[in-house]
Amino acid sequence: MNQKDFLYWKDYSSLYKLAHATPGPILRTMTEVTVTRGKYTICYKNDFDGISHTLDFIKIKSLKKDFSHCLPAIDHPRGITEERKNGILKNLLPLIPSNRHSFWKNLPITNNVTDLRIDFDD
Repeated sequence: MNQKDFLYWKDYSSLYKLAHATPGPILRTMTEVTVTRGKYTICYKNDFDGISHTLDFIKIKSLKKDFSHCLPAIDHPRGITEERKNGILKNLLPLIPSNRHSFWKNLPITNNVTDLRIDFDD
């Protein structure tokens, strides 16, 4: 896959549908997720041997839109901050197999990027 294969998609999810879904779709508890081409729902399991739950999370008015037009492609890599990359190279590179070093050394740097990490208190 190339970078141009990824597109800027808008968020068409319904917060109401997500909040009222039973059982609640919590990503960290999902063990299996199935997405089918042409369907606007996903199926997920919270246990490997459990039953599959269907989640309909798209806004109804969004389903009426025509997505056949071309969405803009992502034109540049997102990257990470230089500080974070240096920390990874310093602390983790010795632990990473040598055949994967080039990925981390060539990782793009962007200093105006938002940190996506979320800390959970479990």
